[in-house]
Amino acid sequence: IINNLNDWGLSLPINSSVLATIFYTYLQDETLRIFIPPIIYRMTRCNEYDQEVLLSVWSLWVINTIFLTSDIEAQGISLGLNHNIALSEMWYGSSASDPGPTYDELIEAENTYFFVDGMDPIAVKRKYWDIWNRYTPNPLVYNKYADPPIPMLLLNGDLDPATPIKGALIAAQAYGADIDGELASGTTTSNNRYFLTIPNAPHIVLHNSKIDNFTDVTLGLDNDYESCGMYIIKSFIDPNNGYVPDDGCLKWLSDIDFEGTSNVSKQTGSVLFGTGDIWGVQSIDTTITTSTTNQRNFTNTVGTIDDTKEESTETTSNDDSDDETGSLANLWDSWSIFVLTDYGMVFVVAIICLFVVSIFIICCLSCCLCSKEREIKNIQLQINQDSV
Repeated sequence: IINNLNDWGLSLPINSSVLATIFYTYLQDETLRIFIPPIIYRMTRCNEYDQEVLLSVWSLWVINTIFLTSDIEAQGISLGLNHNIALSEMWYGSSASDPGPTYDELIEAENTYFFVDGMDPIAVKRKYWDIWNRYTPNPLVYNKYADPPIPMLLLNGDLDPATPIKGALIAAQAYGADIDGELASGTTTSNNRYFLTIPNAPHIVLHNSKIDNFTDVTLGLDNDYESCGMYIIKSFIDPNNGYVPDDGCLKWLSDIDFEGTSNVSKQTGSVLFGTGDIWGVQSIDTTITTSTTNQRNFTNTVGTIDDTKEESTETTSNDDSDDETGSLANLWDSWSIFVLTDYGMVFVVAIICLFVVSIFIICCLSCCLCSKEREIKNIQLQINQDSV
């Protein structure tokens, strides 16, 4: 797979660290997280079709890594401001001067994890902490919670890997919020502060809390209540509801589709895997014996897996259930999806502009050369006439 990526001019080492970063990224997204088990399964089984699927996953990841993170400042994100605040008052524990674990300790810990934010590694920031010109937080507000006079709503998914539910509950208690319908401790009436847990939801519940009624039709989110998070927030800001959130949508939440049978899962699989059959159970009958080399490349599992499937008696022409996709097709699908993103469109426009400018420069050079050629001929003609 790495060799195939190199053939297309794409290079990124696929190792346990990169894989942990991919898994962490997927884990934060309600749609992508269901692909973590199939990826592990296909890495372990590792037949020829699994390798094509994995090539599709890696190539899409490489494209996103190269083009979408090449200039993070252009995306409106200030790394300087991020580091300044994080290192000065959000680093470790309850003291702004506590350095916490060392760089080596953090690296050792990250090497043992299956999910790591490798795009923004905390160990790298630990090195910055030692040399950064950190400011001293204002003791009047440092590690303290505000006491706003207006209604407050807090939402958090209980499967959020980036901002875990444990920390969110600490904040809810500090604000004196009603937690999941229970009045705050020591109170007899609500003070218009509410905390709601969104079951099975990962990061950013405003988006990642899909409702069955609306989201099993298309990848597009074009409904008023495309997510439970949006439904709750919309009810909360409605003055006719007295600024009390309506959590009725919790009973409509979609289940985690590990089988990959929903329309959204199949469509996402077609983009990410090059097939809607995310587990590869509908591919042609084959007996898989995983070579020692493949096992070293993809997993630390000891032993060879022999996975024999019964031959299917049905034939289908549905491309979504066909796992025999070429590496070129997978790479083209990945590139097509990239082009359809905002960054992709900017990239395509930039290429077109570069092409137009190049043509213009070539034309100008051609005109200059022609003009010089005519000038030389005139001089030669004049010399000939003078000689005569």
